[in-house]
Amino acid sequence: MFFKRIFNSIRVAIKDDWGLLLVALGVASIVWWNITQRSVTERWFWSVEVSLENGLKPSLVLHPDQVKRPKVAIKVRGPRSYMDTLSDSSFQMSPDLSSIQSATKQSILLSPDDLRPQPRLVQTIPMDRIRIVSSEDIKPLRIDVQTIWNSKIRPIVPKIGKPAPGYIVSASKVTPATLTLAGSDPELEAHPFIQNRIPLRLQSVRSKTFTHEWKLEDFALGELEVLNMKPNDTIRLDLQIESQFASQEFRQVPVDVLNATEVLTDFTYTPRTVDVFLQGARASIQSMTAESIKLGFEIPSSASEEFKIPWQFLTGVNIPSNVNIVQVTPAEIHVERLVLGPVLPTDWLLTPIPTEVPPTVRELQSQEPPASNSEQTAPNEAPGTSLGE
Repeated sequence: MFFKRIFNSIRVAIKDDWGLLLVALGVASIVWWNITQRSVTERWFWSVEVSLENGLKPSLVLHPDQVKRPKVAIKVRGPRSYMDTLSDSSFQMSPDLSSIQSATKQSILLSPDDLRPQPRLVQTIPMDRIRIVSSEDIKPLRIDVQTIWNSKIRPIVPKIGKPAPGYIVSASKVTPATLTLAGSDPELEAHPFIQNRIPLRLQSVRSKTFTHEWKLEDFALGELEVLNMKPNDTIRLDLQIESQFASQEFRQVPVDVLNATEVLTDFTYTPRTVDVFLQGARASIQSMTAESIKLGFEIPSSASEEFKIPWQFLTGVNIPSNVNIVQVTPAEIHVERLVLGPVLPTDWLLTPIPTEVPPTVRELQSQEPPASNSEQTAPNEAPGTSLGE
């Protein structure tokens, strides 16, 4: 009977107050949805990547043997409605590596604050409602990070001005000659060599040797770090400053006839080598050797049997125009005609050759006239006696 009365009252309420029941149903649904959304749960994610890029300074890179993205296990707390849709690839741990200041192997402590969503899910996961409760929910808590310098060796090219007029820098030396620089790839590419910011003035320098020292702060290094020098070390420049003109003696320089193919009559000359004293631009003087130059002269077609050529009439071969011949030793070249045999008349080829054969001795004797009777002697008489005697 009791249940029958309750059933009848419910049927009357539904029939007469159905609108009120709909309102109650809606309120109950809202309460249920709110409770389920706010329901918090915890879940382990066993293979979450650790990003080793956050805070690592540009001059350092990970060692080739270093695992680029090691993995850890984490326990995350958050709304059940989100937790059920997430996986290991939804998160990453991003520790701060700014404490690593040199190339070394260092142990990094992970923190609950290192939890980050993967970049592709930044707008999807409400990280303000999802978190790691404590460090005990991270396993392992420490990871080893090994780094090396991202470095290149760059030469030092000093920026210097011109010396005083009439002087040149003949030699230079920089100590150290190179710097080992570390930095990002764009910074290293922007510095193929290193130069001082302010050019070194040499206009008043006339000494033979000159020395100048710089500090690292005097060079345009950008964001690069110097690995092979300490902050208080200096870079030294040694210069050799000399007059731009020089003189030098070249010994055993060959002497040649420049028109040897045009001279029909052979000549000989002495000496065949000479010592030459040259003066001119230092760079040109230093680039020459006795084997790379020579002196020459021409024999005129109307030359006499013997003559001399002063050194002032010798022509320099392979001697630059900014170099002058000051002196030649010996001071003259002696030239004479080379006589190979007797000199024949120019018309000897036109002289006719006789065709008759010269007479023999017997023929010449038969043509002699006979002797007189008074001069003839008997065959048996001795010369100088007469028959009567």
